Amino acid sequence: MLDTITLAFLNAIQSGTATLTGVSLPLLAVLATIAFYVQLGPLLASGGAGAGEALASTVLTLLRVGVFYWLLKNLAPLATAALLTFFQWGAAAGGGAVTTTTLLHPSSFVAIGEKAAAPLADAIDRLGGFWFTKKPWVMLTYWLSSWAIILAFWFVAVHVVLTLIEFYFGVMVATVLVPFGVLAPTAFFGEFAIGWVTGGLVRVLLTAAIMGIATPLFALGPPRGV
Repeated sequence: MLDTITLAFLNAIQSGTATLTGVSLPLLAVLATIAFYVQLGPLLASGGAGAGEALASTVLTLLRVGVFYWLLKNLAPLATAALLTFFQWGAAAGGGAVTTTTLLHPSSFVAIGEKAAAPLADAIDRLGGFWFTKKPWVMLTYWLSSWAIILAFWFVAVHVVLTLIEFYFGVMVATVLVPFGVLAPTAFFGEFAIGWVTGGLVRVLLTAAIMGIATPLFALGPPRGV
């Protein structure tokens, strides 16, 4: 169910991103035209003085527009590739206990939590009912710890779902905000969108690293001598 909800949200957001991409290119054309005349205006007003500097600024503007055009045409696949790359980096930093496959299937984190809590459940079964009367606090501690681990991984799974949704919302918004970066007075719109997307990438990297570090620690299980 968690995977189904996640994929439904992501598919809807990506459909919105594809729709806004058709709007972003005409918007870029309008803003690029304004930027071009902003650079060309001083040259015409000066009657040709400083033509070299004005020409260099115009060429730089055209180059910037070309970069923005390429970025908008490939924004969605680039964002997905960056997401998987940052998750892979975080997983590698955490020891490689999680893979990029688990990112788009949040229920995998729940399965990892159940696997991490399994040694405690095995310890409860191994100790048997005698320990419930001899040392009930030990059994209660094991039982509460196992559920705490499972709930913690559930929270991580929900966090991953929200992070994915927020990230792809940022990508969707970036399709119409990035073109404003062509003009200096409106460049803060593009900076905001890029900051939003990169913030999501950092969250994914840290989540993968924490999961990679935590999974082997939980797999150690309770001490055998208790």
